[in-house]
Amino acid sequence: MFRFFPSARAFATCVVALLLALFAYPALAGQASLAWNASASTNVTGYKVHYGMASASYATHVDVGNSLSATVPTLTPGATYYFAVTAYNSAGESGYSNEASATIPAADTQAPTVPSNPAAAANGSSAINLNWTGSTDNVGVAGYRVERCLGASCTSFAQVATPTSTSFADSGLTAGTTYRYRLRAVDAAGNLSGYSTAASASTSAAADTQAPTVPSNPAAAANGSSAINLNWTGSTDNVGVAGYRVERCLGASCTSFAQVATPTSTSFADSGLTAGTAYRYRLRAVDAAGNLSGYSTVASASTSAAPDTQAPTVPSNPAAAANGSSAINLNWTGSTDNVGVAGYQVERCLGASCTSFAQVATPTSTSFADSGLTAGTAYRYRLRAVDAAGNLSGYSTVASASTSAAPDTQAPTVPSNPAAAANGSSAINLNWTGSTDNVGVAGYRVERCLGASCTSFAQVATPTSTSFADSGLTAGTAYRYRLRAVDAAGNLSGYSAVASASTSAAPDTQAPTVPSNPAAAANGSSAINLNWTGSTDNVGVAGYQVERCLGASCTSFAQVATPTSTSFADSGLTAGTTYRYRLRAVDAAGNLSGYSTAASASTSAAADTQAPTVPSNPAAAANGSSAINLNWTGSTDNVGVAGYRVERCLGASCTSFAQVATPTSTSFADSGLTAGTAYRYRLRAVDAAGNLSGYSAVASASTSAAPDTQAPTVPSNPAAAANGSSAINLNWTGSTDNVGVAGYRVERCLGASCTSFAQVATPTSTSFADSGLTAGTAYRYRLRAVDAAGNLSGYSAVASASTSAEISSLAADFSANRTSGSAPMPVAFTEASSGTITGYAWTFGDGSTSTTKNPSHTYARAGTYSVSLSVTGGGGTKSITKSGYIKVGMDNDLVVDFGANYGIWQWLNNTNWAQLHGVTARQIAIADVDHNGQQDQVVDFGSRYGIWMRMNNASWTPLHWLSANWIVKADVDDNGQDDLVIDFGSRYGIWMYMNGSNWKTLHGTTAKQAIVADVDHNGRDDVVVDFGAAYGVWAYLNGTTWTRLDARSPNWMSKADVDHNGQDDLVMSFGAGTGSAQSYPGKGIWAYLNGSTWRQLDSRAVASTRGIAIDVDHDGQDDLVIDYGASGLWIYRNDTDWVQLHSAAGKSLAKADLDSNGQDDLVVDFGSRYGINVYMNGMGWAALHGTTASSVTPGQVDGQ
Repeated sequence: MFRFFPSARAFATCVVALLLALFAYPALAGQASLAWNASASTNVTGYKVHYGMASASYATHVDVGNSLSATVPTLTPGATYYFAVTAYNSAGESGYSNEASATIPAADTQAPTVPSNPAAAANGSSAINLNWTGSTDNVGVAGYRVERCLGASCTSFAQVATPTSTSFADSGLTAGTTYRYRLRAVDAAGNLSGYSTAASASTSAAADTQAPTVPSNPAAAANGSSAINLNWTGSTDNVGVAGYRVERCLGASCTSFAQVATPTSTSFADSGLTAGTAYRYRLRAVDAAGNLSGYSTVASASTSAAPDTQAPTVPSNPAAAANGSSAINLNWTGSTDNVGVAGYQVERCLGASCTSFAQVATPTSTSFADSGLTAGTAYRYRLRAVDAAGNLSGYSTVASASTSAAPDTQAPTVPSNPAAAANGSSAINLNWTGSTDNVGVAGYRVERCLGASCTSFAQVATPTSTSFADSGLTAGTAYRYRLRAVDAAGNLSGYSAVASASTSAAPDTQAPTVPSNPAAAANGSSAINLNWTGSTDNVGVAGYQVERCLGASCTSFAQVATPTSTSFADSGLTAGTTYRYRLRAVDAAGNLSGYSTAASASTSAAADTQAPTVPSNPAAAANGSSAINLNWTGSTDNVGVAGYRVERCLGASCTSFAQVATPTSTSFADSGLTAGTAYRYRLRAVDAAGNLSGYSAVASASTSAAPDTQAPTVPSNPAAAANGSSAINLNWTGSTDNVGVAGYRVERCLGASCTSFAQVATPTSTSFADSGLTAGTAYRYRLRAVDAAGNLSGYSAVASASTSAEISSLAADFSANRTSGSAPMPVAFTEASSGTITGYAWTFGDGSTSTTKNPSHTYARAGTYSVSLSVTGGGGTKSITKSGYIKVGMDNDLVVDFGANYGIWQWLNNTNWAQLHGVTARQIAIADVDHNGQQDQVVDFGSRYGIWMRMNNASWTPLHWLSANWIVKADVDDNGQDDLVIDFGSRYGIWMYMNGSNWKTLHGTTAKQAIVADVDHNGRDDVVVDFGAAYGVWAYLNGTTWTRLDARSPNWMSKADVDHNGQDDLVMSFGAGTGSAQSYPGKGIWAYLNGSTWRQLDSRAVASTRGIAIDVDHDGQDDLVIDYGASGLWIYRNDTDWVQLHSAAGKSLAKADLDSNGQDDLVVDFGSRYGINVYMNGMGWAALHGTTASSVTPGQVDGQ
């Protein structure tokens, strides 16, 4: 049944089913589930379910969006409710559909009875049938959950079926394998019975109908006169080869084969044959099932004639002679034989007296050239003859020879580290690190040239040690040396590096000149300063010897100092005493000048050490808005007060005083201060000797506030835009003010050229929505800013706009490729508006906007967002807002694999632990595989069980029987649905599981690691793959194109917006050190910025092992948390500085919002010593669990 409505608001909907007890659509206690047909209208925005407890009286409704089904929660059990559905769009809402009613079931808490008598029986080689006696339930059994494990004694059960009957046919099993089953019943309310007993069965072995492969390479060879040996390459079989059937016929061209043997190995010795006769053989393989292969090719052989048993005579006269350093020639007199000599067996041993001979050759002539021998070595030889029948003669006598010694052609290594040092004015000592040689270094050839830059070297010595004393040289002269090593064979090494030295100058015997103009002056009561004019010397003055005596006419001088400068401060003297000084100069050779004239001075009387009294009664008073007057009672002093030191600090409670004045009177006027500000003062007195009194008490005062007479700046960039036919939106750039802008006064006049403005609004923000206007009319606006003191700015420029004419055909609408998911969540919006449109204005609900027709936008943080679209055209604007349209989840759960002892657990909503599975996993990934808005858990259980998916945290389903190297989530085809990118290793390469339904190959080469990022900043997921050292890092862009990013293979990769410009960057660790990103691989941590440029972030000499991007300080910019191993955890904050976060190394790092407050939390597994800890909200550490884990994976797995 449908109701039809005229005009653009006409919709039709029909409630076609009220689902209250079907297992596929369960209605639990307090709930009702409904489904309905879609409206016939093509521009429906969504549906609303209306309901109440009386027919046609709907007190409550719920907006379900564009879904065609809904579950209404929190209803009263036992009560009857009435339901109807309406459709709506931007033009309005339709009438009600037909009404449906139902009584809401009460809660069912009683579980079914346990299923009994489970029995399993094999159904061939790939299936097992399971039957049981059904359970009973107070309401009704909805079905059964059948679990299976592999092996006769297995205990790791996993759910494989949910039948509703009391039998289950399990197919696709492995032949000849034992499986165990258990099950439990479930009712519509989800109550589970206990487990049944286990039932076991083994699949049958598969029937073998496949024949072995054909035996290959049959070869027959006579074994004397009565036997032939047959060998071949064995066959293969899907189960196993049982043996072979060998057939034989008589004659070189025979074809009448008969079976003669059934060996199980790949050889057969056929005996009892006729001497000198030809035989032919063929064979085929057979397996245990009796399957016969095809025949092999034919092999032929002839038995030997009657055996020859007479041996040849012994070879005689063996003679050996050296042929250089690596060969010896052996000759002998040949043997004779009744049939014929076939050849000789030559044996050799190493050493002049050796006896351990080994065969080295089988020549057929009477000579043998033995090569490849060791130089200078003795060898011994013996031999015997052999005939065609294999009869061996006795051994010959032994012959000996020694190879020549090998010539030495290898030069010594180059001498290293030559060092030259002067030994006086006529000699230089040269030392170096010796060379090495394969035989031995015989000596060195030393060459010398004259001058600091000379190159004309000549040999001056041939020492055999690693040093050389070069004497008879010219004083004060530079010499350069180089050398090379030589061995006994005359082989010369390359030249060493050059060593240089200069001989010393000739000895200095000339004394310096006498110091002149000595002057002494008292420096207080205990010191005298002495100055003079310095001496000169032919080489240089080394210093001075200062002598002193006590008294105005004293002559008993004693040395008191040896300064190197032309002054000396003599301290520790007696106050009021006269001292006399004289001095002489000395050079480096110890030559002394004559004495200077004497200089005298007397120390001052004893110093004043008594400080003045403390200044008292300090008083401060404001003198307007920029000055404070300070007065006090003056201090007293035993000699006299010289002045005061006044100190000031800023603030009513300040303590950081700084000196601001040194008045000599008892007052101070402090000017140039800030209006309306508190200042504090303290002071102390000082006398002429610098003695300071203690500080006075503190005096405080505040300057007066300054009047505000400065007007705000003029508002700029006013812009007016029509908002439909009755409103105009006005925006402008705000003014600034020395104190603060209080608001704006907006004036308006009517007409395109009007000048009669009148004030219409006083907004405090920089926008004003003027409504209630006349359609199709021009308006002009101007405004000025005002501050709290009433100062008015000048008028802004005039902005004009005209309201739109009345419109009816224009309508705004849009859709999105996804409306729910986890942050960061990219969304592609598609406009679906009608009418002639000239402009678009989007607001995404998170502060971002766009004017693109079909924009893409990424929601970086969790939350529920309303999206608005305004379209302009036909002289007006239409808008639509979809409230709560985008729902971005938080990764507020953790999936933690605690290893083989504990299995996989979930930390849900930061409150409770729940076990997910008892079997440990190789890896875990999170993705919304079925595209229903709830994250699924993709668990790789390793090679034994393969990859499974925990769908909606409710049921397990297998994904693939293979285990993977790595798994990442990406929307490869940009349709808004999560895809999985999985590396199955070197045999299968990298594959993509697209849209929860089909497999597609990505690359045939296995990779080291992968991440997902928008490298080219076009709003689409790109897959960044590290193919290892052989190929480097590549990006699969936009689901179509491979491009190489770098030839290096990093330790790890992470996505982050390092430079905070809204574009994904890549962060990679290439180990320790510094260097160019392209020319010097393997050094430090680098960022690949904006898809184009490499920049090094860190070059510390500790190789980082892992890192992630996370906004630790919650300022909207990505930070990097990097584990430096023994150096602990560090944060790279806001692309500016490094800060250590923890001194311990982390086993794993993860980002999550565990407390669901919109701020990133850092989850770190510190290993067995500290367990798993959380750095919450950038504030501090909190322990999460004391046990270390195999992996920690964040997600929102329970849909909350």
